[in-house]
Amino acid sequence: DFDPAKKYPVLIVLPSCNGVSENLETVKGWVDVALDNGMLAYSLETMRNNKINCSVPQDPGLGRTAKDVLDTVKGLNSLGFVDGRNVFGLGESLGAMTLLVAASEKYADRISPNTPRLNSVISLYGRTMSPLKKSGGEKDAYLLDRDTNTPILYLAGDLDTETPPADDEETFDTFKANGRKSFEVHVLKDATHCWNCKSRSGFTKRAPNGKSVVYTYSKDATEKAEQLTLGFIKRHLKR
Repeated sequence: DFDPAKKYPVLIVLPSCNGVSENLETVKGWVDVALDNGMLAYSLETMRNNKINCSVPQDPGLGRTAKDVLDTVKGLNSLGFVDGRNVFGLGESLGAMTLLVAASEKYADRISPNTPRLNSVISLYGRTMSPLKKSGGEKDAYLLDRDTNTPILYLAGDLDTETPPADDEETFDTFKANGRKSFEVHVLKDATHCWNCKSRSGFTKRAPNGKSVVYTYSKDATEKAEQLTLGFIKRHLKR
């Protein structure tokens, strides 16, 4: 039962590029997980007047949507029943990428200086590097800054062709080489992109990377992701 005299941790949930209405099943699923485990939940829609934001480049862009996240964190901190030390972010696909930008101290200081930060971020089938190549054939732009100290739980599917974890191996190697234990990676077995999207199982499309994509619901991956997420939040909860 909600007690306004208490302070609660909060889970901010960001959907994929289709928005909350098209991802109500998965967004509600994470809201229920938060509520069932003594947290409050806040579903954040960052696409303004757009129904979807799946084209590359995005409009609004990740800088703008990351600022929306940080503005939300600031707003939540103003509520007497919110434990401002324990505002977590969980995002799916584009929502995950938005949160990785917001979690990067270097970017956050530019976007929204002197505002409260997220405690930690859970990324589901997102990516740490922009799919847009810089001019001149340089490396992809980093969405997650390499000097980030914010704890990150990166969950990916081994069968994901839309945001394949292999594309982020440079990130994994960099954090490992730097001895940073704040970046935790789990690649789930037999899991595609959108592995928890039961109502969209069987959906097919061609991704911006040109690859053919199929979404397949996986009960095992969904339950494993929930287990890993709750364990991660428990470890990083500030008391």
